[in-house]
Amino acid sequence: MSAICELVSCEAIQQNLDSAFGFNNMAPENLGTLAYVFSPENTASAAVTAVTGRPSKTNPVKVIYSQRRLESQAQQGRGSCTMTEAPCDLTQVYNFDTTDAWHDGFTIEALDLAGTCEENSAFVSRKINEIIDQLDRKNAQILAASIASQYGGWSADTANGRGVAVTGGILQVNDYAAGNDGPNPVLMQQIRKALMKSRIEGGIVAGGDALHDYFERSFSRQGTASVFGWDTTEMVNRYGFAPIYDRYLADELAAVNATNAAIGRGGIVPLVFNLFAEQFNKMADSTNIGDVVFSPFTGIPYDLVITRTCPEEPWSVKLTSTIQYVTMPDDIYKTGDNLAGVKNLALVNVTCDSLVPCDQPE
Repeated sequence: MSAICELVSCEAIQQNLDSAFGFNNMAPENLGTLAYVFSPENTASAAVTAVTGRPSKTNPVKVIYSQRRLESQAQQGRGSCTMTEAPCDLTQVYNFDTTDAWHDGFTIEALDLAGTCEENSAFVSRKINEIIDQLDRKNAQILAASIASQYGGWSADTANGRGVAVTGGILQVNDYAAGNDGPNPVLMQQIRKALMKSRIEGGIVAGGDALHDYFERSFSRQGTASVFGWDTTEMVNRYGFAPIYDRYLADELAAVNATNAAIGRGGIVPLVFNLFAEQFNKMADSTNIGDVVFSPFTGIPYDLVITRTCPEEPWSVKLTSTIQYVTMPDDIYKTGDNLAGVKNLALVNVTCDSLVPCDQPE
């Protein structure tokens, strides 16, 4: 027994950063565009995803489509009894490369797990979620690059809309009215009219700051154009969309002189391959796990492998993403059609993106 009576300090009490400071630096980003592309609304009717419809099998999918006939093809008069033009269909084949994948993982000693304060499975689950968040963000980056390289155009009559233009196949709009009149009060209507003219149905408009900022400022009850304010719910109900900020799209679209992407329902769809979707390929024994896990943030399915060669060897954990993003064929409408080049995915450029409204002196 010690001759001195004293209190013995406890060694460091471990706390997570979020509980110690009330701030979670590992909180997932809001990946609204990615979540929409994987949502049932976008993919439910997209049968092209059958390219991976058979578990652990990949098959090319040949899409058959027609182009609507032009008004100019109609012939005057009754014509002869025998027509000579044969009907035809167009096709496009979608392939899938299972080697085009992204992965990450970690290894940890069983002895190290024994020394952690956190329960073993809780620790591993937390680290798996961190990789899922990482791969979600990687997919958001890949999706943005796919949109920036595969987008279609707007209908020929879109450029005739009041207060808009189409330059290089990209819709040009202005978030501020000329003459120091504050936010452009018809911007949402202008975009919605362009979507309607181009048969871009449902979906979202995602991208950089300009539209998102406009949406926020429009309801601030400031300036002559919005002195009474606008109701956000009414705007969404009336025009069918509210802008989504997406930093990945903002970066990618800047290279093609655009700020936002109008993504119609089915405008871009994911092709997903999971090796362990097939029951025969799954593993679930004492030292090996091979299964599919879903992102709790976006719903994306990932292949998960956990292995350990012997009881005292390290655990090895790996997650793999095998996803490609495809759009409709470029020529779903004939050359000369008012909708030539339209494919339910088009770009928008907000031409006034400074803090000083257009035509307003500093």
